[in-house]
Amino acid sequence: MKLKFIPIVMFAASAYFYAQETPVPTNVPEATTAAMQNQPGTYILKDIVIDGVKKYSPAQVMRFSGLTKNEKVEIPGMKISNAIKKLWEQNAFSVVEVYVESIEGEQVVLRFRLEDLKDLGEVKFTGKGMNKSKQEKLVKDNNLKPGTKITNDLRASLQSKIPQDYIKKGFADAKISIQEKANGNDPNMIDWTIEVDKGKRIKIDRIAFEGNNSVSSGKLKKKGFKETKQKRFSIGGILKPSRFVKEKYEEDKRNLINYISP
Repeated sequence: MKLKFIPIVMFAASAYFYAQETPVPTNVPEATTAAMQNQPGTYILKDIVIDGVKKYSPAQVMRFSGLTKNEKVEIPGMKISNAIKKLWEQNAFSVVEVYVESIEGEQVVLRFRLEDLKDLGEVKFTGKGMNKSKQEKLVKDNNLKPGTKITNDLRASLQSKIPQDYIKKGFADAKISIQEKANGNDPNMIDWTIEVDKGKRIKIDRIAFEGNNSVSSGKLKKKGFKETKQKRFSIGGILKPSRFVKEKYEEDKRNLINYISP
């Protein structure tokens, strides 16, 4: 019996869903869709067919997914959900969709639609104060060479790492945004423009204490605030850094608390 493609599980980007008009997360594996209410059940997996990518054979995809021919699979069910997860963990696909291709008696053929991850093409950084040497350093430090696979992990790493480098320099509100466009020479590549918004550098004008009747403010600063300093001049008249770094401030605050309440 041939059927129209009936979606079982659809996965794209960073979440997996049972396909329906309002997707239901697969952490509720018993969820059934309106489209499948006439055909749910347990079947023997006869085979799979592949749509989309050409470089993997059905046997390879089967191996990646953890499924095997002639095993029993519940539709919908945990084996299908786990197969989707395992395929995603290969870090080779940007989209994984699974459909019922056909059902003949107790046997089912599944159709996997897979899309390759795109490769990174040209990377350009923009933002206030950005010059060629800074761009080259950011590309090198973050391993953004052409051909790198574009994954959600890569995006998340950049969204965290690059702002953190600026936060350590006192730019507490630093953030980045990534703009994508198709590469003009290779359809499998995506060019990135990464805008770095440092925000304003926060500096400490003055550190003051209240209620310190038995110990001087100078001693509290010396004992507690070893990394967090207010604006001051060195002996040679040079203004020393007074940038505010929240992480170091929290550490110094703990030092101060430990000093005054041993």
